[in-house]
This record gives sequence, structure tokens and C-alpha cells, in this order.
Amino acid sequence: VLIGTSASAVGVIYNTTVIDKLDADWTELADKQYKDMLAIPDPEKSGSCKDFLSGYFCTFGEDWSKWQALVDNGMVVPGANKAALEAVTTGEKGILIAGVDYNAYSAIEKGEPLALYYPKSGTVINPRPAMILKSSSNLENAKAFVDFLLSDTAQQLVADAYLLPGRADITCDN
Repeated sequence: VLIGTSASAVGVIYNTTVIDKLDADWTELADKQYKDMLAIPDPEKSGSCKDFLSGYFCTFGEDWSKWQALVDNGMVVPGANKAALEAVTTGEKGILIAGVDYNAYSAIEKGEPLALYYPKSGTVINPRPAMILKSSSNLENAKAFVDFLLSDTAQQLVADAYLLPGRADITCDN
């Protein structure tokens, strides 16, 4: 049994010193006005990006021409989530496709010139589950750990870190 302890979403993160306002849908970012401004996390190093691509292709089909258009428009892969966000935070690139929201919200709170939105055609929510294996050699501690992950304290830590709590009764105001 997988137990949902938290979740995050991916969106489009952009540098507000490079672009004033942005609300383009995923494939609209292939427009020439965004030439050489695009970055995406490496899906081999970012589970969130890998999940996004899987969700995208499951929803819209395996039309690689749309992704080739982004590559042809200068999209680069700077590295995992942190490196990809850093490329946009510094202004090296203006737009991060499939950036994790909690990283963006944290950077924005610290004063970085970033904004985030979720494109109109939708996005992917990345669950962060826990589970206890039947073969666990220390079942009592495993249960205690899962209980902690779902506790008021841990769930508030999740919310404070800009993640979506796994419990519906924990508010996430930020």
C-alpha cells in the first residue's frame, strides 16, 4: 500500500527581469519570441520532470515534433532541478519548462525575480508516497515512521516547504 505523504506540481517558471509576463501553454513556448530562452530539467536526474514527460505523452500522445520544435527553439538541459532553476534565476535562460513548484516558491520568498504558472492545458502532480514492505525486518519502527510522516508536525513541515500535504485537513496557505 502506498501512503500519500506529500506532493508537488510542475509548471513554467520564468525570470521576471527577462520576461514581464508569461502564460504560454507548453507547446506555445516553441514560438520564435522565446528563442534561446528555454531550459528543462534533465529527466534522467529529475523524477518530477520524468513524471511530467510521461504524463504529457500519455495525455497528448507521442507527438515528438512538438518537443523537437522546443529543441529547435534553443531549449537546453542544464541538469537536475536545482541546476535548471539556477539557469533561470541567474537570467542565463528566461524560462524553465517542467520546473518543480516548491523550488520556485521557495526562491520567490527569498526575493529571486521569478514567477510560476501552470499552463492552461494542465500539468502533473508528483506524489511523494511512503510504504511499508511486508518483508520489513522492523515493522514497528516502519509503522512509527509512517505515523510520523502523517503527523500534524510533519505535515506542517511539508506545507511550510511549499509541498502539498498528504492530509486534506492540513492547510497550505503559501
